[in-house]
Amino acid sequence: MRIKKFFESELQGPDGSMDIVNDISSNKVGEIIKELKSYQSSYQKSLTYLQSLERELSKYKKEKNKSNDQIDESVLSVQKIINSINQNIKPNIESVISNLDDYISNGRNYIL
Repeated sequence: MRIKKFFESELQGPDGSMDIVNDISSNKVGEIIKELKSYQSSYQKSLTYLQSLERELSKYKKEKNKSNDQIDESVLSVQKIINSINQNIKPNIESVISNLDDYISNGRNYIL
């Protein structure tokens, strides 16, 4: 028989077996959520700044689509950064916060 450490608990897995898992305190999870929300606020400010830069640079784009210059390429690059933040970073940060909120509310559960 194995003696559990103070931070370990048993959790029944999806296959019915009992797994010993390391638990993290609700206080520590709360601290992590607070840090993530702070980061979320920070990247939102950066996103707003990037959007204003994109609007400013767009004023100087060439009208003809024959070939791109440095300004045209810069506008495209900034748009890619903005799209990447909106499609990748934002939903993943929100997912992490949601999962950690659920952990505090309901304890550790397997996600099916």
